Amino acid sequence: MQPEVGKQRMAFKSMLSQMQTMTKILWENVTETINQLYDWIENEDAEKIYQ
Repeated sequence: MQPEVGKQRMAFKSMLSQMQTMTKILWENVTETINQLYDWIENEDAEKIYQ
């Protein structure tokens, strides 16, 4: 039974590592999108000021 627990532990660690990588990528995408929104809002505000 002990080797099975070891296999499950390794599988869990692998899954956790994959989730961490996916979360990091997702967070980077969210951050980029938020920055793009801020840039868009700033451009819209600037256009309204100069009109």
